[in-house]
Amino acid sequence: MRGLIMNHKQLLDSAYDRLLEMYGGDQTLMEVGFLNRFYQEKMILQECELYTRYLGFLGRVRKVAEEKGEHIFVRGTAGSSLIAYLLGATDINPLPRHDYCPNCHWVKFKGDGIPFDKDRLKCSCGADPIADGFNIPFESNLKSILSGYMQLTVSYAFFDEVEHMIRDEMWDQAIITLRNEDLTPTWFCFQDKEKNEDGNYILNGNSELFSKFPRITLVPDKTLDKYRELEKATGFKMKDIGTEEYSDAYFQFMEGNIEGIPMFDNCFMRELWTKLKPQSYDDMLKMIGFAHSTNVWRENAERIYDEHKMSLREIPAYREDLFNLIAQHLYKKGVYHTGLAYEVTEKARRGYYERVGGMDEETMLALFRLDIDQEYIFFLEKIHYMFPKAHGVAYLREAIRMMFYKNNFNQEYNKIILGK
Repeated sequence: MRGLIMNHKQLLDSAYDRLLEMYGGDQTLMEVGFLNRFYQEKMILQECELYTRYLGFLGRVRKVAEEKGEHIFVRGTAGSSLIAYLLGATDINPLPRHDYCPNCHWVKFKGDGIPFDKDRLKCSCGADPIADGFNIPFESNLKSILSGYMQLTVSYAFFDEVEHMIRDEMWDQAIITLRNEDLTPTWFCFQDKEKNEDGNYILNGNSELFSKFPRITLVPDKTLDKYRELEKATGFKMKDIGTEEYSDAYFQFMEGNIEGIPMFDNCFMRELWTKLKPQSYDDMLKMIGFAHSTNVWRENAERIYDEHKMSLREIPAYREDLFNLIAQHLYKKGVYHTGLAYEVTEKARRGYYERVGGMDEETMLALFRLDIDQEYIFFLEKIHYMFPKAHGVAYLREAIRMMFYKNNFNQEYNKIILGK
């Protein structure tokens, strides 16, 4: 298998070829913003061979998983990378939302979210346009890239095979494994093989010692075993859920039919649903962000929303919402370097401002000069943690798939997923 593993340059070249294949074989016809995003990432990934190697590895894991009918869940950082998407490491396209024709390669930008129109128009060439893109900035991925971290969740049945794939991929590194008896989670930390030996440790008590090591964290999840069982019982695979079926399931959400859907059928989400009355995919995506981030909604965004100082669209639910909001204010002032947006986002999403008792005067003044409301600054100072948007997209996608099974295979769904 090692002979099939591409080197760093080959991976980046492969990603570029896929970009041309999707958006235009002739580079001069491609949307310049897409090219700019690719080169922005390439510039950084050229200096981060290990992370690029992770992306190539994840692409192979996802391919094997699909062939075997397995499911994996790649944590949010990969979902903010266009190159990760092009290499098959994630199925979340981070580009701005757009429709495009796979034959003619025209691109039409549509704003945030993904539409589920049942009567989509065909292109003049006869092809069905593809709706894609979740508007996720690459900057939200930088910490994981520079630190060499990657995390993915797999079924218990697939766990051992993925562990073997990790060891095969990282054959030239000393692999230090940290796990507890229950396998949840397992760290595979990598060090120079010439100076270190392989080792096995208990995770509890050693996680802090090894926390700075580059690593892949592998997490087993029984839910993914249930997905495989559900597909077997119904004879219908998730990958075969088409646009029409997906649309039908989505519109069930718009009817408020959330009973029995993991991620939505709980006290917090029912309360949020009653208050916000979601009308779109973006609204539901925001709700997942509010549910997973801490001190973002309760007595914070909730107060701003109740007092109508901000609309739901304006209130950040994810770290990427926050980055994009500040970046847009910078652009309006003619500033195209997003360093301030990155620093404020990184500190807010980790709860730094809350821990130190507020925002420093210099940063506060900089935000005031961007015409950002004082209420918004107070909002940032209360946040403990902000969820990555790619995580929310993946969870919402799973929820809509579960709605499909609930509606079409109710007996199997209740027995396998809900345990009824």
